Amino acid sequence: MDNYEYKLKSRQVDHSLWRCTQEGKYKCKAKIKTFGRTVRIKTSIDHNHESTFKENYEQLIQQNVTVE
Repeated sequence: MDNYEYKLKSRQVDHSLWRCTQEGKYKCKAKIKTFGRTVRIKTSIDHNHESTFKENYEQLIQQNVTVE
């Protein structure tokens, strides 16, 4: 999302928690929660580093999600 990468931190029955891949290197606290195809972003926690996604978008699988 917004050229930042996240890794799966935990998975529960009804949701998954994702943390920024730079959590260790930059102590970035940005995170998102997914509920199926619904994404909730913790807007009060911004990334403290530049965007990290440098891959080719054409190689990704496109999926529609709802962002809250």
